[in-house]
Amino acid sequence: MGERLAKLESDVDYIKRDISEIKTDIKEIRVDMRTDFKWLLGVGIGGLVGLGGILGGLMAKGFHWIP
Repeated sequence: MGERLAKLESDVDYIKRDISEIKTDIKEIRVDMRTDFKWLLGVGIGGLVGLGGILGGLMAKGFHWIP
């Protein structure tokens, strides 16, 4: 009976350790997701601004607003 209880306690310790590692991994993933989102948002906004400038220039040239 004592061996089985010791085995069970050992297994519970391993489970606690694994859950702690999983929590740490999830925190790291959240930080990475925030960083990736900020980078993607910046690139998206920059792309839209650049595209807007190009299209605005083409329209101004087409309507002869600029020589």
